[in-house]
Amino acid sequence: MPTVPGTYVVPAGQTVTRFAFESVSAAGGNPTFGNFLDGVVFQTPPCKPMTH
Repeated sequence: MPTVPGTYVVPAGQTVTRFAFESVSAAGGNPTFGNFLDGVVFQTPPCKPMTH
């Protein structure tokens, strides 16, 4: 299974981010069946500690 690593940094002021995924191949030739995303992670960086 191919892995496509990557990082997307949200620009300051951007309030909406959308990701779209498109099938490029499928068993049986029908791209609307059997295409699942596994191991997709969306996360934010850790928060910085507060200082007093």
